[in-house]
Amino acid sequence: MCADQVPRRLKRAFTLRELLVTVSMLTLLALVIAPGPLQLPRREAQLVTCADRLGRISQAVAACFTENNGYGPSVDDGSLTSFMLTWTDLLYDAGYLANVRYQLCPADEHPDYPTEERGGTWGFRFVDYFGVNEPIKYGVRTSYALNSHMGWNFAQDKFEDASRQVYAMDGWWSWHGNLNAAWALYEQVTGDPPPNPVLWPNWQGTMHGWRHGMDLSANVLYLDGHVAQLTPNVPEDPNGLLTDTIDTMESFTWLPGERDIRFDFSPY
Repeated sequence: MCADQVPRRLKRAFTLRELLVTVSMLTLLALVIAPGPLQLPRREAQLVTCADRLGRISQAVAACFTENNGYGPSVDDGSLTSFMLTWTDLLYDAGYLANVRYQLCPADEHPDYPTEERGGTWGFRFVDYFGVNEPIKYGVRTSYALNSHMGWNFAQDKFEDASRQVYAMDGWWSWHGNLNAAWALYEQVTGDPPPNPVLWPNWQGTMHGWRHGMDLSANVLYLDGHVAQLTPNVPEDPNGLLTDTIDTMESFTWLPGERDIRFDFSPY
């Protein structure tokens, strides 16, 4: 067969529709895999959605306070022989939270690594839906950690300046103690892999979910009902990881100026 007799595939230009579909698919793929600037819109959208969901939880808590003489949901680690429920599950089951999905932050891997590690170590597990043969996961169902002081529902634990006292926040468990970002900032400050998040920096490990953006911020629901973004301070040296990651005069769990990390029997 002569060269000019070789069959040639007909060529045609892309239609506008095909071109738009191709561009959309490439853009979506870039947003999923790109670690750089293309990820920013997605991260910002997750941050905004997370704040909105905490705002809905805030409304649910306010309604619960109103109808129950100032009492809100309590902290409960559940039972080692059952699936763990959370304080946000209580709000939903009692009819204060309209949608159970409001307890999930879109930036949460569900579970994030620290949550899964704690669940496996402590023996707590969860599913999102019962009766559908969903795979069992270690950790907790919610993305938000309740300040453990608020879970006791003692009036004297509520500070007079409610705009600075943390009620709940992005979390790697269903409750948390003193505010710190020691584990989240460990690798950035020391250059070494972070320790076990279940055991370090104290017995509580790390329960605060610093999961948003390059600066590792978190959304926080304060006792007065407002939601704000909190970004930890990056200390100059490793020693500051235990003392300087959060300005507790501005955001605190029990008292202004409390320690970032409270070890057993140490004062606040």
